[in-house]
Formats: sequence, structure tokens, C-alpha cells
Amino acid sequence: MVMTHDVRALRLLNRVHHTREAIGLEHLSRRIGSRRAVYRWMQRLRKHVTYYPRIAFAGFGLAHVHLFIRNAEQSWFLYPYAVERAWTIDSPGQYTLYLHCLMPTEHLHLVPQGAGITSITTSDGWQDLAPLEHALDHAGRPVVRDTIASPIPRVPITSALREEPFLLPVAVELLQAPANMTELWHAIHERLGPRVWSYFTRYTRRWPHNGKAYVRRAFDYLNRYGLVLQHVVRYAPLHEHTIELFLLTDNSQELRDHFAGLCPTIEAYPSAEAFLLRVQGDEALIKRVITSPGVRHWWFVEHERTASASRVRFAYETLFDPTTRMWQVPS
Repeated sequence: MVMTHDVRALRLLNRVHHTREAIGLEHLSRRIGSRRAVYRWMQRLRKHVTYYPRIAFAGFGLAHVHLFIRNAEQSWFLYPYAVERAWTIDSPGQYTLYLHCLMPTEHLHLVPQGAGITSITTSDGWQDLAPLEHALDHAGRPVVRDTIASPIPRVPITSALREEPFLLPVAVELLQAPANMTELWHAIHERLGPRVWSYFTRYTRRWPHNGKAYVRRAFDYLNRYGLVLQHVVRYAPLHEHTIELFLLTDNSQELRDHFAGLCPTIEAYPSAEAFLLRVQGDEALIKRVITSPGVRHWWFVEHERTASASRVRFAYETLFDPTTRMWQVPS
């Protein structure tokens, strides 16, 4: 069993988190330590951790739309813009479905509205992952620290998709945290079939059984355009001594700094007038949420129900036309 307070594991996770390039596990291991040691630890951590590059989707002309849907029907799991889901509770017995969506800015008029739906449109987010060997005690419980939250980088729209449309399926499938580039290619090829070649020029050599070469080139483009901001790290053993919440708060850096000192991990998505925060903490976090006038609303993440929920996925095969490099409205 991997313990949350194993210093070697915690240091490895922090080094992965600060990597600002899309690279395979082999290259990653060369960057952050001994290749053999990194592979050994990743094997031990496999069931406890997921990590993936945080892509600056604003560079693709995409905005983040966060939907909280009360009494959601099963059909919501087929929403074509969704990239992540979670079941939450915002009042006793009231289950609310959270959908994290990516939407082209020209599609924002299609954001669902109506009774029981809360929608929050934000720019790209940022995770503050504390130095875990200092942010957790010997039993894995959060330790209050004196710290400030990192500034959130802003990336302008780029010509990346126009020049390399294959970046889109690669960036989206990375959100599913595939094990390696070969697995990533298989996921894309299974989704697109023969249409995958429409994402390349007519002169591209077709190697369906060596697709990781195309993925590697896409990684190079993501890095060249500066579209990899960090690696998001989700470490399941933290749930043993913490609860996870979504918080809609005032656009207050002071409030964000305070939560950063209470929580071993905090993700922040900024909008014009507010922050959507995803935080993990203990009773100190609960006390702060209850007593803070800057918290407008909260949603408690229900992990057991989320684990058994249907998966969601961004339907790039219908939302984007690689031949015209244009976004399409789903039928």
C-alpha cells in the first residue's frame, strides 16, 4: 500500500506537477530523476494517482464552462462539450451533477440555461499543489501553512489548430490520463477511424501501427506554442483525511491565498467577477467556508457516486472539422 506520507512519493508528485512540457513517461523520468526509480514509483502509484498536462485551451479559442445541474437526467452524460463530471451535494439530499465543459467562444450562446442549472464561464485554470511532504503530517492529514496562491497565466489565442489540427484530439484525450503515447494514439484512432488522416496533410506518411510518432510531433507543437502550463495531479489517498468542495467565491486574491494555506491542493478558474475553486481540506477548510462572506456557494463532491457514474467526453469528431479548421454546432 502507498502511504500519503511517503516522502519519496510526495516529492515525485510535486516534480511531475511542475513539469511544463507534454512528454511521455520515458522522457519525463529522465527529467525528474532516475529512470528506473521513476518507473518503479509510477508503478506503485498507478492505482492512487492520475496526472495529465494542463493545456491552455484558450490558445485553441476554447472557454471553460462549468455546469451544475440539479436533478440531472442520464442524457447529460452525452453532452458533447463535457470533459469531466462529478456528482456533488449542495444541500441535504440534493444531488447536483457537475460538468466541466470546453466550448468554442463562438458557441457560448449555446450554454444551457434554465431552472436548476448554474453555469459559470471561466478562462483556463491553475492548480496549486503544495509541497506535499510539508503540507501533510505523518498520518497524511493537512497542515496549515503560511503561503500564497500562484498567479494564473493567461495564454492568448494562437494559430496552433490552424497549423496542426491534430493537436485537438491529442489535447482532449490527454485529459483521460492515458498511460503512454501508444495508448493515446489508439484512443484517437478508435474514435476517428479512417477519418484520423483528415487531420494531416495529404503528403503525410500513414503509419497506423506506429501512431505514437504523430503524437510525439503533437507534443512538440504543444510545447513550442507554450500551451502546456503544468501537470494536474490528483492523488486519491488525500481523500482519507480530506473532503473536496467546489466553491464559487468573490474574485479575491486574499481569499484564494487563505484557502491555499489550508488545502494541500487547490484549483482555481477565474472569471470576470468570481473564482470557481476546487479545494481539498479538513475541518479547518469547513470552518473557513462557513465563516467567509466571500463564499457565494459550495458543492460537496460525492466521490462514491462519481466513481460509478457514466463517463463523459468532448466529441471533437463532431465539433471540429479538420479540413476547414472550423468549429461546428452539434446536431
